[in-house]
Amino acid sequence: ISPQLNSIDRAIGFTAVSDNITLEAYEYELYNQLSCIMIMEGIYTMLKKFRNSSICVIMLILTSAVPVYSSVMATIALAAISWSTKKALDYAWDYFVESDENVNTEEVIMRAEVKVQEGDPIAEYNLGLIYYSGYMVEQNRYKAISLWKSSAEHGNIEAQCRLGYIYYYGDVERQNYETALKYFIMAAEQGDPTGQYNAGVMYFNGTGITQNKSEAVKFFKRAADNGEISAQYILGEIYHEGDGAEYNPSEAFRYFMMSAENGDPDSQCNVGSMYYKGEGVERNEAKALEWWSKAAYQGNEEAIYNIELIHSDD
Repeated sequence: ISPQLNSIDRAIGFTAVSDNITLEAYEYELYNQLSCIMIMEGIYTMLKKFRNSSICVIMLILTSAVPVYSSVMATIALAAISWSTKKALDYAWDYFVESDENVNTEEVIMRAEVKVQEGDPIAEYNLGLIYYSGYMVEQNRYKAISLWKSSAEHGNIEAQCRLGYIYYYGDVERQNYETALKYFIMAAEQGDPTGQYNAGVMYFNGTGITQNKSEAVKFFKRAADNGEISAQYILGEIYHEGDGAEYNPSEAFRYFMMSAENGDPDSQCNVGSMYYKGEGVERNEAKALEWWSKAAYQGNEEAIYNIELIHSDD
C-alpha cells in the first residue's frame, strides 16, 4: 500500500501525470502551437481509452530517462495525442460543414456564427475549439474562451471542464483557482465524473482554495460511482490511511477493488497486498498472487517485488 497521503499526486484532469510533466519540447514542432492543455487532454483521452493509468506516463518518463527508447516512445505517445486532438478538431469543423463537401472556409465560419447567435452551446464549444487551435482560421484564443464561457453558461460540460483547465493552469487567462473550481463544480453538478474528480482534487489539496477534505471525499465518491478510476483509487487511499475520512480497511478494499477491476495497476497491487495481509478482507494468498500478477503484467514494480519475495520463500 502506498505511503501516507499528504496530497494527491494524480493531477487535475488526467491520471497519474504531475503538474511538472509537460510536452513543451515537442509542442511547437509537432502541433503548430496547440497549447499544452490540449496535449494534456489528449493524454487523458488515450488513458481512458486504454483504461491504463500508467502506460502514457511510462512512455513520457522513458523519453527523458532512457535515451535508447527516446525517439520511439515519444513518437508513440505523441502520435496517440495528435490523433485524439485532430479527431476533436475534425468533429468540430464537420459540425458546421453539415455534409456539404463543396463549402469553403468562409461559409463554414458564417454558418458557425449563425448557430452561435442562436445560442447553440455545441456550436459555441466547437467554434471555440477552432479558434483556440487556429484550425483553418486565424488563431484567436481570447475569442475561443469567450465562446466557451457562453457555452458553459448554456450547460455544455466540455466547455465547463476546458475552462476549469484554463484557469487551473493559467493558460491564456491569468491563473485563478477559484474560477477553475467554479467551472469544475458546474460540470460536476451535471454528473460529469471528470468535473467531480477535479473538484475533489482541489478541495483535498487546498489548491488555491480553503482545504476541505470531507468535501473532497463527497466529490470523489460521486466520481467513483460514475466510473472515474482515479477517484476509486484515491478513496481507497483515503480510507486506508485515514486521511480525509476515518480509517476503514473494508471501504479501502472496496474502492481499491473497483479501480483494480477497471485495470488500474496500483490498485491491483494494493488489492493483492490486502488479500495477503487479510486487511479489510479475509486473508487469501492465492488471490493475493492473482492480483499481484495482474499488476506485475502492467509493470507495477511493487507487485513484481512481492511475487519474487513470495517465491523466494518457497
